[in-house]
Amino acid sequence: PSKAFKNNIHLSFVYGPQIQKINYHSFRGCKYLIRFISRSLREIGRYGFSKCSSLSEIDLLQLIELKEGGFLQCCGLMNVIFDQLQTLTTFCFSGCLGLRQIIGPNIKQIDELTFQHCNQTVNVVSNQALPKQESYYQGKQIRFQEILVDEFKERIVLHKQLKTSQNMLKIIRKLLQLQK
Repeated sequence: PSKAFKNNIHLSFVYGPQIQKINYHSFRGCKYLIRFISRSLREIGRYGFSKCSSLSEIDLLQLIELKEGGFLQCCGLMNVIFDQLQTLTTFCFSGCLGLRQIIGPNIKQIDELTFQHCNQTVNVVSNQALPKQESYYQGKQIRFQEILVDEFKERIVLHKQLKTSQNMLKIIRKLLQLQK
């Protein structure tokens, strides 16, 4: 419902695998909300996550509609990935001081005020030709390392690869010893 968790300072994590829609001001002002996980999220209503200054991880792959001010002043967002979204609306990332990149292969339209009051020009990665604006540039994907302080994904993958290589070396050594 609208304003359901507005200004709730006790939320740091939301896991709602079936949540499909965030209504008007639903999480507005939840300044300690860091993660929002829902593999089904299709729509974010007006100012749905506005002023969630700590929000840094959210699954938006299924999102098809992002309304005005959806992530207004979400300073923790740095790299946002959409799979289906086509339009970035007015103020949807306004005041997102940490925002560096938006990846959305289907993004076709970006409102002039989408990135208002962002600290720097945002890299938008899309397969569509986008109109030129001062607030963003259309470039290639930038790879960020270790974005989330408490989750070291690259390090975990590297560790697994090293373990696999070590195990392969052990097997090869044993095979070589058997041949002698």
